Amino acid sequence: MAKVGILSALERTSANPLDTPISRVRELYAHLLGHDTATEGLMSWCAACGLGEGPISAEVYDMQGVRRRDGAIWSRRVMLSRGAVLLSCAEIRFRTDALTPLMLQRLAQGSVPFGEIVKPLRPWRTVTFASALAGDSILELHATVRAGTGLPIARVREAYRRVLIVGGV
Repeated sequence: MAKVGILSALERTSANPLDTPISRVRELYAHLLGHDTATEGLMSWCAACGLGEGPISAEVYDMQGVRRRDGAIWSRRVMLSRGAVLLSCAEIRFRTDALTPLMLQRLAQGSVPFGEIVKPLRPWRTVTFASALAGDSILELHATVRAGTGLPIARVREAYRRVLIVGGV
């Protein structure tokens, strides 16, 4: 995951210290940057914090496609959880021509996170926007997901929930 200039933007983010412990948000952000997918980052963060049980799962609440001249783009909106703990909400816009038919079928069918499904492509992310937030969502990230070959396969918008920074690591 690339760290191009975004950390400094997050460091400039002001937040009410009583509302959002910005140092924990920065720690979460740095942790997520250290992983190729949000799924991997969330899994290791939750394991270290003792948040939830089992694998990360995706509850799909919207999926739709748009056909364009250069191919089809699908949007998949999900809530990521570990056990009963809601961790984040995400919107993933992905190129269907960059994924295999089996990957597309798994995305349409169910609860496996995008990062887990596209793992055979050796995905990695470049974060293009990061912002600390106050409220139930404490960190918003936008990123481009690329295959190991460098081919862009998706754009993601993620909102990470306060529960991720409430406990100690």
